[in-house]
Amino acid sequence: MQASGPGVLNSTESSNEAATLIQLKDMVSKREEKLEALGQGMEKALKAYDDLWDRLQNEILENQKMMKEKLATVQSAVVVAITPAINAITPAIEETISSAISDCFVLLVPAFESSCQAMVRRVDYASQEGMASALQKFESVNAPLTNDLRQAISYATSLTETLSRELGGLHEKVEGPLNPRKELSRLVTELKYEKAFECALERGDVSWLCGQVDLHDILMMEPVALSQDVLLSLLKQLADDINNDTSRIVEWMTDVAGFIETSNQALPIFEQVHKKLHHQYNLSTITKAEQASLRVLMYAINSMMDSCK
Repeated sequence: MQASGPGVLNSTESSNEAATLIQLKDMVSKREEKLEALGQGMEKALKAYDDLWDRLQNEILENQKMMKEKLATVQSAVVVAITPAINAITPAIEETISSAISDCFVLLVPAFESSCQAMVRRVDYASQEGMASALQKFESVNAPLTNDLRQAISYATSLTETLSRELGGLHEKVEGPLNPRKELSRLVTELKYEKAFECALERGDVSWLCGQVDLHDILMMEPVALSQDVLLSLLKQLADDINNDTSRIVEWMTDVAGFIETSNQALPIFEQVHKKLHHQYNLSTITKAEQASLRVLMYAINSMMDSCK
């Protein structure tokens, strides 16, 4: 018979515990292997994602570069295609207009000037001769009357000299700018927007000039194309013209207002503009759409007025 005492039991329990520990270690080891494999898989996935992102970024940049190059090529081709036609047409148009105007004034002005000068010479000669004859008759008869007559002769001579000088300046006046708007167009073509709008403000041609250019694009230019003084004057004069074409002028005023810096100097102009807008808003001829745009602009001007205070 085998012994079955306490010593045998302890030996069996120790064996069981050892077996359990071995099983736990195996399980932990397998879990660690799985976690390590999972981590490696995630690293590979992240690396693949990074590689894919870098490739996409590179492709986007390459596509952008390619589009810019194609656009530049198309623009160059268009310019090359239309430039000869424009160059061929423009001088012919300018020459035709210039010749027509010049021919008209070459015929008209000299003839008019010659006639006037001949008339002045005849009047001057007749008056001088008549006055001299009268002066000789009265010299020995009436001294006070003779003095009055001398003064009259001097005054008449001065008048004829003044008239001759004015006629002499007739060519200069005629040769001045015959069409102010042509000058404005030339300034715009030369990208001299500040000067163009200054001239338009002086001549009251602001609305016309705004209709010839893309005002929003000009305002967005860097560096700034229009000074604050010009912008303030532009806002005021557009408000004065608002009856002419309310929808377009309100659109232009809204663009201009967005680029004006608030200051104490600007406050009086803002107040005048707001008053004109409010008057326009209450007219019976204004449409609902125009009232909506006027309301937005008035709100913007009112906010700018508050900022000045």
